[in-house]
Amino acid sequence: MLFSEGIWTYVGRTQYATGRLQEARQSLERALALDKDDNLAKLYLGLTVARSGDFSSGLKNIESGMRGLYDWLEYINRSRPFEGYWDPSREIRNAIDNDLAAISGGDYSREQIIPDGEWVGQRMENEIDRARRDERRQFDRDFERRRGFSVGVGIGF
Repeated sequence: MLFSEGIWTYVGRTQYATGRLQEARQSLERALALDKDDNLAKLYLGLTVARSGDFSSGLKNIESGMRGLYDWLEYINRSRPFEGYWDPSREIRNAIDNDLAAISGGDYSREQIIPDGEWVGQRMENEIDRARRDERRQFDRDFERRRGFSVGVGIGF
């Protein structure tokens, strides 16, 4: 699994979820200072800024975070075509696609984008756990197939 999330993103998401927006903003900005490609941090920073009253600035980060998550999901599914671990039904990518189209077309509202962004963030959190479970199950199945009786002959030089 190649998805990475820094500790400050995790802290910021938790602070956001508990309504501590100022602390969330600081944590998420710190996460992005450490890893500018942390798309979950971008998404949650955008949500935090938007909920704090600066919707237009927040929207830029929401859009950037969504675009980055979409691109990452596309990449991981193209580079591992036989491992349908990440967003196999395209539910997350379809939702992001719809939101990005609405944003670029100017056909959105604060009442739509913030809950949609929160949904994407929550689904990505759930997807991380689901993908880990699926990968673990596959590893366990592969390991079981390799177990058994075998005879080897070694020749030393």
